[in-house]
Amino acid sequence: MIRSRGFTLMELLIVIAIAGIMASMVLIFISSYMPRARDSQRKSDLRRIVIALEDNYNDTGKYSSGDMWGKIAGIPWGNSWLPYMKKIPKDPLGSRFYFYETDKDPEGNYAGKFFYILYAKLENTKDPDIVKSGCSPACGPDNQGYYNYAIHSPNITINPVLFVRNDMPLQPSPTPRPPTSTPVIPPTSTPTPPAVTLAPGSDLCSPGTCGFCRTCGGVLDCPRGDKCWFSEEGNPICKNEPLCPYP
Repeated sequence: MIRSRGFTLMELLIVIAIAGIMASMVLIFISSYMPRARDSQRKSDLRRIVIALEDNYNDTGKYSSGDMWGKIAGIPWGNSWLPYMKKIPKDPLGSRFYFYETDKDPEGNYAGKFFYILYAKLENTKDPDIVKSGCSPACGPDNQGYYNYAIHSPNITINPVLFVRNDMPLQPSPTPRPPTSTPVIPPTSTPTPPAVTLAPGSDLCSPGTCGFCRTCGGVLDCPRGDKCWFSEEGNPICKNEPLCPYP
């Protein structure tokens, strides 16, 4: 009579150990892969929203309005925004939300006439797109710094501290020093500088002063930014000059 040979205790322990190692490897792979997959979804979501915003601009001559909670046209994330999106994408994690920032009109409404910025928070803080988007180490509306990834309308650029217009440098170009051997003869008359046409978008800002809206702060990250608005023609204007902090 042939008797079947069962597993010994040592063999069972070896099998259990191997299974445990494989399970640990799977968990490590999932824990590193899933955040990156969600980050890819976030980037894709924002690109889809940008297409819808540009379509809306082509139809209406402006980007969509917003609200203080960062929703497009006041619509909760995940709901319909017809005819542009069947559903506005929402962050893959239910505890996080995208944020839509846009310009205000003189009444304080988020009008969305001239520019927009879409924010997301990526889980992989070493993602190179964080630096490319201008949000390293952090960025966000009102300089809150919660987000680390952004896509914006083409008429503005972003860096972690300042929001500036593409057509205006942060610092003036250095003026070449004339040769010491050549006397400089001052002109007899000063030519009138050409008029500056302000493009839609954020004003040139720095923590202490702001370009054309220097008496009121800038639109986004400058001091007293709540006092700086856009006129109907797209020019930065002061809403309440007596409250402006600078002469």
